[in-house]
Amino acid sequence: MNLISSLVLGLALLGVTAVLLVTFVHKYDLSRPPIGQSLEDTRSLEKIHLHDISNLTGSIVSLQYNKSSMPLGILSGKWKLAQTHVNDSNSSSTPDIDFTSSITMTDVDGVLRQKYQLAEFKNLNITLKDNSATINGTVTLIPKQAKANAEIRSVPLSIKVMNLETIILNLEKDVAKRYFGDTPIFGTVSN
Repeated sequence: MNLISSLVLGLALLGVTAVLLVTFVHKYDLSRPPIGQSLEDTRSLEKIHLHDISNLTGSIVSLQYNKSSMPLGILSGKWKLAQTHVNDSNSSSTPDIDFTSSITMTDVDGVLRQKYQLAEFKNLNITLKDNSATINGTVTLIPKQAKANAEIRSVPLSIKVMNLETIILNLEKDVAKRYFGDTPIFGTVSN
């Protein structure tokens, strides 16, 4: 074996040894996000607190389906969630929540368009778990058409805010089915 071959082989063995040592002996810094995950993505790992859900607004953007999984209508609109009595601690007292929403339901064929309002929200309880907040209560459903039925009071409503990015509205099943189909109402958080 000549001198150049011995030198190349020695450097290669040294490189392999260094890679093995670094791989198996090195202590990794797990406090930083992995490559490919931005610092903004780590927000989803944080817990939600009561003060986080105060004064949220957003849009309703939802495709509604019937029980046969056929598209029934397209929901659009705006919503607002405000905490009227801000309590920064996660105590057992239930804060006052004001939730309102204007919703327009358009049939998938574009023939019918109906407008509704959700108002007079009465908060029953709030559950904060990891990166989501679930607010249960009752709301009044108000049809906005001149020929529409009268408003429906005390409709059970569950509002789920996830990662401060999305919202899911689950109205009482019979009322939801009659007006909005068999699926929950989805939306996004603007702020």
